[in-house]
Amino acid sequence: MPKGLHSIVTTSGVAVIIIMIIAWIILINDNTMQTKDYILLIQVTVVFLTAIATAGISIAVVNLQQANSLKIEDYRQNVGMQQDKLRADLTQSVQESVNSSTEQLKARLGQLVPKKYESYHSMWKAATEYFLALKKLELGEYPESQLEEAEKTRNLAFGESLLAMPEDVEKYYTFMQEVLFIKEKAEDIKRESERLKTLWQNEGPQCGQQYEDLREHFYTRLLSLD
Repeated sequence: MPKGLHSIVTTSGVAVIIIMIIAWIILINDNTMQTKDYILLIQVTVVFLTAIATAGISIAVVNLQQANSLKIEDYRQNVGMQQDKLRADLTQSVQESVNSSTEQLKARLGQLVPKKYESYHSMWKAATEYFLALKKLELGEYPESQLEEAEKTRNLAFGESLLAMPEDVEKYYTFMQEVLFIKEKAEDIKRESERLKTLWQNEGPQCGQQYEDLREHFYTRLLSLD
């Protein structure tokens, strides 16, 4: 039982008992007071006190409801504040995570793009060294030392080409197959100057066209990486 209601009930009960005792004393000392008058007095007193207690209880109930309403409103406000704080913290956390991920991505791209450039430069360097070495065939010369250096560059480009686009690597290898085909033929006749000239006259134009196509392809690709 709420504290206010308990106090009202207790007070009313005590008052009834006191009045009953007083009436009993009066009945004993006053011979003119009859028992029925005593009972009537007690009934009236009980009704009066019951009315007072009922009114007090009603007031206490109203006060209790108001107090509970205030507590509920305070609870709602507190929950609302906690929800707002949780949403704010969550939004901040997500934003910080996005910012961190963005910075990490930028850092990785900053490392990756230069390496992609290196892969294309490495493939182009190998293609150029092979092409310029084989052009010596038009003079009737077999450029053995230049071809050896070009082969070293080609081996280096093989590993660095991993970061290049697959279609670009395929185009590079198509060109390298052409120059290696010419190299093998030239190696068989490397001491026959006229035949070397003839070999380049037959294969050189196509090789040169593939070289220019590769240059244009790599150039376009590198522009797209900026």
